[in-house]
Amino acid sequence: AWLAGAAGAKLRRRAERELAWSTEFSSRVLEEYKKFLTLKLAIDRRGAKLAAPPHVDSLWELHVIDTKEYAKVDLVRRDPDQDLDCAKHFLSRLATRAIVA
Repeated sequence: AWLAGAAGAKLRRRAERELAWSTEFSSRVLEEYKKFLTLKLAIDRRGAKLAAPPHVDSLWELHVIDTKEYAKVDLVRRDPDQDLDCAKHFLSRLATRAIVA
């Protein structure tokens, strides 16, 4: 499992220290991050794009800069331009739904 044990605890503690998150909050975001990695890998294999929610993205950024640990789960490449494209697509879909509704 990704980020199990010491690796997950290390990332959680870094989030608490650098992002001033509580232990409870950082633990919840870590679980969401693990789910995101799994989903992102599945989606990317199909050629689709998926952007991380803001808190998950913050944790992802902390994980990426720890190159030794990130290399162990380096399944996802981060492309900020892709994230912008995903956000534009999402906002476009929301606007379309609002018009249709």
